[in-house]
Amino acid sequence: MICVSDLKRILLLSSMVFLSCEAWAQTNLTGVNTRTPTEVLDVNGTMRVQSLIPQGGKGYYYSSYTVHPSATFYQRRLLVADKNGVWGMSVGEIEKFFYMPPILLPLHNYAAEPEEKTTDGIFRINLYNHYKKQFSLEDPTTSTCSPSGKYTSNPKLPVRKVEDLEFFVIYCPPDIFQTISIDDAGVLSYSVIPGISPDQFTYVNIVFKMKP
Repeated sequence: MICVSDLKRILLLSSMVFLSCEAWAQTNLTGVNTRTPTEVLDVNGTMRVQSLIPQGGKGYYYSSYTVHPSATFYQRRLLVADKNGVWGMSVGEIEKFFYMPPILLPLHNYAAEPEEKTTDGIFRINLYNHYKKQFSLEDPTTSTCSPSGKYTSNPKLPVRKVEDLEFFVIYCPPDIFQTISIDDAGVLSYSVIPGISPDQFTYVNIVFKMKP
């Protein structure tokens, strides 16, 4: 038997549930750890994703309400957040490459480092090592950083692993260099046309590309 007071409680709870469902149906907003969501999904706290699909990996996505479990994932947009933590799509592209930091390429043995001197006419310059040295700020006599960077636990730029990079020579003056090539370890090999002197147009453009 249900007494009058119990019946009032049941009716009150039922009304609260109904009003709550009605409010959700009207706003279509879902909150995690918050009763006042402002977005379709509003998480008041930190988030964690334990498994992410790598570039070129297989995963689920929806197209025309159809699930494709073996679809290939290709990244196309960069996910960013504003000062309030609201996620959005960046108008910029994901940077997948960067230019080799400037160094002097020797054209004669007298200008080469001891380990880079040639005995067969082919110079072999480890570009990856030069990049790593500069980005790591290894030599305090030739590199420094702003005061805020000096007092961090890791005062250097991010250095990619050599196995995560591909190396490209996108320009070299053909009237100076010959037999130029670059390998998977970032070692640039080249010879110089005999009797040629450099001028203001003697430079090489090299790009490091991050593997997918």
